[in-house]
Amino acid sequence: LPEHDKEIIHVYKTVFQGFSRSLTPQQLQQLKKRPEIIGVMPDRALQLLTTRSPQFLGLTTGSKTPNNLLNQSNFGSNVTIGILDSGIWPERESFKDKGLDPIPCHWKGVWEGGEDFPKTLRNKKLIGVRYFNKGISKGDPKEKPTARDTMGQGTHTASTADGRAVNNASLLGYAKGVAVGMAEKARLAIYRVCSWSGSCGQGC
Repeated sequence: LPEHDKEIIHVYKTVFQGFSRSLTPQQLQQLKKRPEIIGVMPDRALQLLTTRSPQFLGLTTGSKTPNNLLNQSNFGSNVTIGILDSGIWPERESFKDKGLDPIPCHWKGVWEGGEDFPKTLRNKKLIGVRYFNKGISKGDPKEKPTARDTMGQGTHTASTADGRAVNNASLLGYAKGVAVGMAEKARLAIYRVCSWSGSCGQGC
């Protein structure tokens, strides 16, 4: 691989040996013929559709969808999803338990919310919380023994997985609509393993 090749975009050395580069059809065919080349993969432009995952997976409700899986599973009501992240902000509308069945009897988890996270916040949606931040709290006065999310990442992740439907949700007033997670009736067990700033190094 010529080091002076200005068309090289990236060189990969850690997981595998390779590079990325723009190629003409002729260059591509020449490259494929070289014995030291294991494979050539095209780089396709993809569009982010983060609010369309259920439709993409064929999980939208209705008689015309494959197997009507969301309805058949009662939107995950007998499933508990564990989230290892920066904690959770339990007061968000996404984590209300209105209309949910009682907590499954097979749930054996604990509630260890810590500071500013009393057990009164426990409901039929958010059924377990713990925090594991000893490795990241040493010497940092901002780090508190709590499962509460202070930077938003864990709350976002939890609501994406199984947040309840929230009407008139928007981003700064734009793109108003219904925000809902993949399995909105599933339960949540939250494990805070990241620091208040989002670092998850030694804490994990």
